[in-house]
Amino acid sequence: MSLEIEDGAPAPERQSVMANGSLFNSALVDRRAIWSSDELVTLGRCIYCRETSSREVTRRRDGLVIHECLSCGLAYVDPRPGPAQLARYYGEGYFRGEKDFFHGKDYCEERDKSIHAKAVTGYREIVSHFDLEGKSVLDIGCASGALLFLLRERGARELVGIDSAAYPINYGIENYKLDLRCNSLEEANLPAAHFDLITLIDVIEHFEDLHSVIAELRRVLKPGGHLFVITPNYLAYSLAKRAWTCLYKDFEHLQYFSEQSLREICRSAGIRMLKSWSDSIPFRIFEYPRVYKSGLHRFLHPEIVVRNALAEMKFNRAAASPSLLGGNLCAILRNG
Repeated sequence: MSLEIEDGAPAPERQSVMANGSLFNSALVDRRAIWSSDELVTLGRCIYCRETSSREVTRRRDGLVIHECLSCGLAYVDPRPGPAQLARYYGEGYFRGEKDFFHGKDYCEERDKSIHAKAVTGYREIVSHFDLEGKSVLDIGCASGALLFLLRERGARELVGIDSAAYPINYGIENYKLDLRCNSLEEANLPAAHFDLITLIDVIEHFEDLHSVIAELRRVLKPGGHLFVITPNYLAYSLAKRAWTCLYKDFEHLQYFSEQSLREICRSAGIRMLKSWSDSIPFRIFEYPRVYKSGLHRFLHPEIVVRNALAEMKFNRAAASPSLLGGNLCAILRNG
């Protein structure tokens, strides 16, 4: 297998990485200064099926390495940030724009603007696939509850949101008067076989313990109830390679799902995939140094224009094929 080395790595680093047969380099992790290498946790196995056989796929911009399980196909980060590191990462301005997540903007305020345009992630997909009248809905990773706010207008009987971050939860309780709870799914003590629909929008890739989460999902979901999932699409790496957007942002993500690995992992827990699709460009899109009036940025930075145009052209060609190669994987699943 040929190992892909990060663009711009100095020659000595390239040689050491190739020599020891691994893409992981603790010095690079510390130099990136997103994680501290001495706090990373080494699994040595798949986070879900426990299989120890894997292949190194590539290295992210933060220095951490993505592996692909040779048994279930799940892609996962190993070594990965430990619980204390992740708690600090989320606690240090994560929702206030101090990380690459909504960089420079307050998440809650931006989502509040999206409510009026009904442009909250997942809303249009949910209302086009589910009749919510009289139904009970649980949103995991609800943040401020903007999605639930919109779903309330569709006649849902009960709406519950859970998230581990206090700031967006408090914002949603105060501004939207929703039932939002600041805890993990496992700690929430939700009633068994209770919810008609559970939504997981850009959250399943964050979970530290997939086994317990998936088991709890099935427990609280009614027989015949549905899950709706949006998550970064690991299959898109096969198209984008080193230009895959997930290598350059969202460094708190711990695993990546393809349609096949999500299907198989959920099937093993008694949850069946009914439908899947993908959307969005999976390539890294380069931002302009500043915003110019009258489209002047296109003339002042033609190299960025060309890079982004080529990425869009390549994706449009791939989107014409039946393969799920978009940046996001969307899936509808049913319990039982």
